[in-house]
Amino acid sequence: MSVPKLLIIGSKDFAQLVKNLAVDAGYEFIGFIDDYNKGNNIVGTTSELNVNFDKQNVQVAIGIGYNNLPARKSVIGKVLDLGFEMPNLIHPNAYIASSVLLGSGNIIMNNASIDHFSKIGDGNVFWPGSIISHDCKMGDNNFISPSATICGFCKISNSNFIGAGVILVDRVTLSSDNYIKAGALVKR
Repeated sequence: MSVPKLLIIGSKDFAQLVKNLAVDAGYEFIGFIDDYNKGNNIVGTTSELNVNFDKQNVQVAIGIGYNNLPARKSVIGKVLDLGFEMPNLIHPNAYIASSVLLGSGNIIMNNASIDHFSKIGDGNVFWPGSIISHDCKMGDNNFISPSATICGFCKISNSNFIGAGVILVDRVTLSSDNYIKAGALVKR
């Protein structure tokens, strides 16, 4: 069985972290795609993606961080429109319950936990120690920071940043485009 090959869009700090996670998850890193920077391991731009790489043999991960969630969302759409597969990068020490419905392009780091009956969309990031409890529903392009806890039956829409140590109590509904600072307690 061959090792899946992976390109990462972006090349800065977060993309470097995604690269290491991809290797830990069993992927062969083949380079960064970056429209704005030059440097080591940058193998092209997004406009060259469909020209220089075969979508049958190469998968794509998003290495754009939370500082620009609208740009990240746009790039996810472009990659999917081009027909590239965006795999879920899951650290071997993460826990994903067997009943979880997981979209594509999610980045799930060391000791992150997603519990039973949760439904997760596309392009979300779960930092180390983040917890998604049972029966949660999450849209796309959300960042769940280290040690954030999302309690049961919560509904989180799209493009939210949830800071370190944040707690969303049971049954909280969160609309799109929120920035919740570290340590906050969010109640219904």
